[in-house]
Amino acid sequence: MVTEKPLYQHRQERRKIVKPRWRWISIMADNLINRKSILLAVLFSSTAVLFFEMAQIRVFSYSLPALLSYMGISLAMLGFGIGAMLLSMAPGIAGTRPRATMAVLLILQAISMVVSSMLFAAIAWNTVVNMHRGFIPLIVKILLPCTMPYFFGGLFLAIVFSSAKKSIGKLYFWNLLGAGVGAILITILIRPLGAEKIICLASMLAMMSGLLIAWPLHRILAFTAAALLIVLVFVYPNSKSIMPFTPRPDDGTGYYQLLAARKKGMGGEITNEFSEWNIVGRIDIWKQSGNMLKVPEEIPYRLVTVDSGAATVMMADPGVESWGGDLFEETCYSFAYHAKPNPKSVAVIGPGGGTDVQTALHWGAEKITAVEINSTSISAATGPFASFLKWPLSDKVILVHEDGRSFMKNTREHYDIIQMSGIDTLTVNATGAFNMVEESLYTVEAFEDFIRVLKPDGVFAVIRFLETDVRYSTIAAEALLLNGITEPQNHIATFRQGLMSGVLVSKSRFTEQQLNALQRIGERSTPNRVSIPPYEVFDFRLNAPITIKYLPGRVTNPEYTDLFKTMNAGYEQRKQRIKQSAIATDDKPFDIIRGFLYGKINLPIKSNFRLFSQFWVGIVILAFICIMLPVLVFIKKTFGSFALLWVLSYFALIGLSFMMLEINMINRFTIFIGSPGASIAVVLTSILVASGIGSYVSSLGTWAPQHKIALGTLLLVITAMVLKNFSPAVFSACYAAGASQEIRGTIAGFMLIPLGFCMGWFFPNGLRVIDTPFSGIHLVPWAIAINGFMSVVGSVITLPITLYFGFNNLFWLSLAGYILAGLLTVVFFRKLISI
Repeated sequence: MVTEKPLYQHRQERRKIVKPRWRWISIMADNLINRKSILLAVLFSSTAVLFFEMAQIRVFSYSLPALLSYMGISLAMLGFGIGAMLLSMAPGIAGTRPRATMAVLLILQAISMVVSSMLFAAIAWNTVVNMHRGFIPLIVKILLPCTMPYFFGGLFLAIVFSSAKKSIGKLYFWNLLGAGVGAILITILIRPLGAEKIICLASMLAMMSGLLIAWPLHRILAFTAAALLIVLVFVYPNSKSIMPFTPRPDDGTGYYQLLAARKKGMGGEITNEFSEWNIVGRIDIWKQSGNMLKVPEEIPYRLVTVDSGAATVMMADPGVESWGGDLFEETCYSFAYHAKPNPKSVAVIGPGGGTDVQTALHWGAEKITAVEINSTSISAATGPFASFLKWPLSDKVILVHEDGRSFMKNTREHYDIIQMSGIDTLTVNATGAFNMVEESLYTVEAFEDFIRVLKPDGVFAVIRFLETDVRYSTIAAEALLLNGITEPQNHIATFRQGLMSGVLVSKSRFTEQQLNALQRIGERSTPNRVSIPPYEVFDFRLNAPITIKYLPGRVTNPEYTDLFKTMNAGYEQRKQRIKQSAIATDDKPFDIIRGFLYGKINLPIKSNFRLFSQFWVGIVILAFICIMLPVLVFIKKTFGSFALLWVLSYFALIGLSFMMLEINMINRFTIFIGSPGASIAVVLTSILVASGIGSYVSSLGTWAPQHKIALGTLLLVITAMVLKNFSPAVFSACYAAGASQEIRGTIAGFMLIPLGFCMGWFFPNGLRVIDTPFSGIHLVPWAIAINGFMSVVGSVITLPITLYFGFNNLFWLSLAGYILAGLLTVVFFRKLISI
């Protein structure tokens, strides 16, 4: 029996003892894991990585095209996988002093977080401008540098996990606890600190981890880490100046509107008057010299952008009675009020700069509830711009911070008018691959919710860009029928004005008086006097006459005749129509993307979409190459094909399934919790922390790890099925009780704990299983690499899966992956015993 010695004695005697190349890492196991500094380093490093990852996603959504905001999670798992893969191919990389190596890796991770962000800030603008030339510059200039922090972190964790297989449960617990803490803290800190300071804070945490590892055995490294930590403390207050992230230059909306206006001589110098990050989107408020709005009065304005893309105007209230007559009475914003003038109660979904609120005030609304998902928009309107706008100071206006859909499910009030104008659903992609949906406001179930809370004679108006009136009329007709309202053709009116389309839905049949009023506005043939420079850049033409496309018994065309004939023909015909029209549902909540892919919405993004598709295919191919590289180099020479197949299949399946199930839960709980940002925080924190606890608990007892995997599979299936079948009842009970967002978020967190607990059993027990058939050679780094790379694949393929097959099928697919992993383990060990 060999007596284990301290690390320094192993270093002195390394030439005297002949050991397998992985022997050093098992010798140091007990000395390593029993040190609290290692556990704290894992905790801080994991928190740092989550901080950096979420901040990086926010920066990507601000500086890169919307579809590339998904890249954040892929970069993270890709970097982790490459780090672990490198260790599996070259185990000697850890050297004879692994603690020193780990300290160096953490120091490099901390440095690369800041350096890669500085580099990104310097080159992102030009890289996006030249993106049409191909995605190779995107990979070389952005992908590789931004992957480095994850690479160093992945190599560090691979060494730690490989060194202490008997304590993997404890290590994995601290790893996931750190990630869970990071998930909840960043939602709290990103608004007061901003993405730049969050990145700097992440770097400081990683540097502290390096210091903990280095001290006291490697004092030079410890002093180096301490000195760099002091530098970061001084850099922290100036984070914005060293990482000046720029808005994306050619998205076609938002900040680009101001650039295009200046280029066309419609405006001058652009000044940023307000800027704030939060977990939903960065809000910027811009002033451009040299132009004014005409409504018809000339008034100052500001342009509000979300992640430099989605934009809305913020109009100054001149304090003149009945101002803005042309805008509030002769544009698309007024259509609902011609049918329902002088409303007592109005709900505005997504007020943004407040145009819909100002319209409601102009028409004499007595109470206006403005529901805004972005807390920064509310604070800007009620704070520095309150006197500019004036409407936030009105006693008639109530601002609510919540997702519009969630609010409508939870409210007990009923409204004369509900208006939703031009909400950009792609901005919610800014939360990255964690939250795949565009938005849940344009689904059949959403329209059903809106109609449900209307008063008996109330109306719901949805206004959007492009020719979407027939599309949203289809959704409205289905929602009316689901609410038990027959003959939807008598409850829908549609119009177009310039680039805008609108659908007006009445809970009761339109009266003759309402039809006459709507017909009159459509009979106006002369342009109004509205001029909004940022909108004119893209030919919105809000000064154009309104054209009625459908009005019950008055105006129709073959498209609407066919639509209502189909919708009245029965359930099967309606179902086929919805499928052919690629209509969004809660299961497939992709309105714009599905409409574009199925040719129902014409958008000028085909070349960009093709480029992004090539990019994601390249990421998946790279992941598979990295998985197989160790096999081709040395592993295939050592193991039989069946044993190799188990390692590859098991860790691929649990990596893929964990990511898909996590994303599924985030989207399943988004509406219930109240916002995508809050959903990410609650779901990630609950699943990660509970998975860590499950990992720790699964390490207890004397059962063989393969038996624990089998038990974990059974428990996961039970908890997943209970959650899927009983969560709708819990949601409904909370809505009926009028539970607040905080209460709903807490309930959601507790609901997810059993599922996360079971998900935590698979990875650590899989690593322990490796020791049974593979005692001669250590495969832990390769297993970690497989798990990481398949998480990359999972984050990429989840989008097409949900686009074409829905989140419900994604749930079953992820659950099937876990079941298959458990079955493969049982079969493998039975065959192993028989051999």
